[in-house]
Amino acid sequence: MKKVLAVIVMAISLFMVTTSSYAADWPPEEYKMPRVVVTQEQVKDSLSGLKTTIRSCVNIGLVIFGILTSIALIPRIFKCIVLGSFPSSGSSGGFSDHSYWETKL
Repeated sequence: MKKVLAVIVMAISLFMVTTSSYAADWPPEEYKMPRVVVTQEQVKDSLSGLKTTIRSCVNIGLVIFGILTSIALIPRIFKCIVLGSFPSSGSSGGFSDHSYWETKL
């Protein structure tokens, strides 16, 4: 069985090598690659688009930061102005009075 299989494989490979439909041209033709694939205008346009994208992301981030900062500061400012819970004014700007900080803890 192995001998018959080996003979069949050799016959098929000999047929493939001798027929011209399976032959390849050697050496292959030279490929003339273009020197410049991307022009300067294309690079400039793509980088300007990247710059615009980064600017828009930063602007959105700054808007979100401003909104969150406002939301965080409004209750503290309201508490200081309306409820009058300022630290007492001392020689070091009011932060030396420990009674204020002890009540907050």
